[in-house]
Amino acid sequence: MQRGRLLALFARLPPTEVALEACGSSHHWGRALQRLGHRVRLVPPQSVKPFVKRARNDRNDALATSEAAGLPAPAPAMLALPGERTRESGDQIATLDAPLKTMHQAMPASQRLAAIPGVGPLSAVTLALSINPPYAEPSPDLPEIPS
Repeated sequence: MQRGRLLALFARLPPTEVALEACGSSHHWGRALQRLGHRVRLVPPQSVKPFVKRARNDRNDALATSEAAGLPAPAPAMLALPGERTRESGDQIATLDAPLKTMHQAMPASQRLAAIPGVGPLSAVTLALSINPPYAEPSPDLPEIPS
């Protein structure tokens, strides 16, 4: 449909709710549709993206925009929550990873265990410490793991 015919089409429709993905021209079209009596909702692109189920084209974008607009206001933030938690977990793992690698390199038993296929540094260090627990004072070569 050509742009010039779009306003004529909406002028013939009874007032309705129109959802537009926010972009450079969406404010212009939103104001034009409001002058015709329609209620306009601008949906941020980052809220629409999770709802695009197939390849991006006009039809799929329109379906995703309408689906995103039908959600209550806090829903896009709730959808982002699992991603934030994943990033936080990754940061915690990175914090523990460096001391673990240092400990693994300082323990010959851990290195021998890690040579077994399927045994990584974490399993090797844990197993080496359970087999030969450090009853004496902690070795100055082994770093402390932050809690």
